Amino acid sequence: MVTFTAEPSDRTVILDGMRGGDVFFANKRPGFPRKHDLAAEALCERNPGLIHGTAVPHGETGPWSDRPWFDEIGTAVSGLFTIEGSPARPKQPPIVPIRDNVVAWLGTTGILAAPRRRAIEGGSYRVVISATRTVPWLLSLGIFDKEYATATATAGSTDEHTYFAQDLFTAETPLGT
Repeated sequence: MVTFTAEPSDRTVILDGMRGGDVFFANKRPGFPRKHDLAAEALCERNPGLIHGTAVPHGETGPWSDRPWFDEIGTAVSGLFTIEGSPARPKQPPIVPIRDNVVAWLGTTGILAAPRRRAIEGGSYRVVISATRTVPWLLSLGIFDKEYATATATAGSTDEHTYFAQDLFTAETPLGT
C-alpha cells in the first residue's frame, strides 16, 4: 500500500508499482483520482486487466458529487437519523459507524468478484461503491426488531438460547504466553 500525497514522485511510485498489479483502490476526496490521472480509464489503459475500485461519497455525478463525506454525513442525508429519532429531532443510532463498515464490505466483495469474472470474460473492471446510497439499501433489508430483541427468545433467556461454554486455553508461543 502506498499513500499518495500528490507529489510527482509519489505518482511515479504508484504507476511503477502497478505494472502487473491486479487492484488499485482509491478512497480519496471527490475528484482526486481524476485530477491526478489515476481514474479508472487512465490506469486501465496503462495496465490492461486492472481492477479499479473507488468509494464515492454521494455518487459520481449530480449536485453532491464533489462534496466530502464522513459516516455521519451519509447517515444524516440518507434519513437514518430520522428513523432513530424524528424529522424534527434526529438522533444518531447507538451503533456507529454503520455505513463505513458496510461500504468496506461491499467494496471488498466487488473487488474479490472481479478477478473471477476477469478470468472468464477478460477485461478490466471498475468497482464503485456509493457511500450514501448504501444506507437506503441497508434499510431496504429491514429494520432490526427491538421488541424481538427484548422478548424472551434472546440469547441466554431459555435452554434453546443458552450461551455455549467458552473453550479457553493458555499456550506458550514464540511471541509469549
